[in-house]
Amino acid sequence: MTGLILLGVLLLGLLIVYVVFLKKRKPVEPKPEPKPENTDEPENIEIETNDLDRSPDSIMKVYDLIREHVPGDETFHKLVLAQSMHETGVFSSTLTKENNNLFGMRNPVIRETLSLGELNGYAFYNNIADSVSDYALYLKAKDIPTDSNTVEIFTKVLKQKAYFEDNYIRYMGAVKKHFNFLKTLIQ
Repeated sequence: MTGLILLGVLLLGLLIVYVVFLKKRKPVEPKPEPKPENTDEPENIEIETNDLDRSPDSIMKVYDLIREHVPGDETFHKLVLAQSMHETGVFSSTLTKENNNLFGMRNPVIRETLSLGELNGYAFYNNIADSVSDYALYLKAKDIPTDSNTVEIFTKVLKQKAYFEDNYIRYMGAVKKHFNFLKTLIQ
């Protein structure tokens, strides 16, 4: 009899943990931030996945999206864009085309997310902008500083936060290659 009561209490506890888990995992609606008047920054940029290619024009469109949705300065935005270029093969990956996923993000379990679920083993999004906004939510949830000013510091923090599984030197080198290109493209 005592065993049945203990089992019942255990099952009730598991049910409570499951309900709390589901509540925390509920996707959040993006909250538009008010833009100051007379700004040169882009507003409400919309990019279709099919519009993305390896061209400088596509790269600049994604850069503008990152500037709109991710906190940080110009250097940090270039670092994030370089990371995205590496993660997606400069926006040519199946993950980008089918999942609207610009960062190789997995479907999160606990943090707030804009992900619609999992497809092909990764998070999928309604659109590219949601992917960028979800990356900003990831930065906030993992308490990743947005003031990194070198590829080495940026990728070291990402590695410490278990963002990527690849060897640090290889990952850092790939992001650095894209970052150096971006320094010539975006001035």
